[in-house]
Amino acid sequence: MIIVSVGKRIQGDVFEDGPDQSSYLVGRAGNARMVYSLTVGRLSWSLEDLSDVYDATCATGSGCNGIRFPLTSSDLLLVG
Repeated sequence: MIIVSVGKRIQGDVFEDGPDQSSYLVGRAGNARMVYSLTVGRLSWSLEDLSDVYDATCATGSGCNGIRFPLTSSDLLLVG
């Protein structure tokens, strides 16, 4: 599966107070510019029997198929 994402944002070097100091909601970005982004990625996965991987018992007779994804730490995200 191919995933495509298009985005647009306003980016600036600094955020300054507006000319009217009494209004704290109005400000302005110094050196503001519009930034467009296009991201294209491929999403793929394969199911595996998580009970075999983690030497656990499965509550169903059909197996415990799911997806495991390593996170930045030593933790794992399990989807089943």
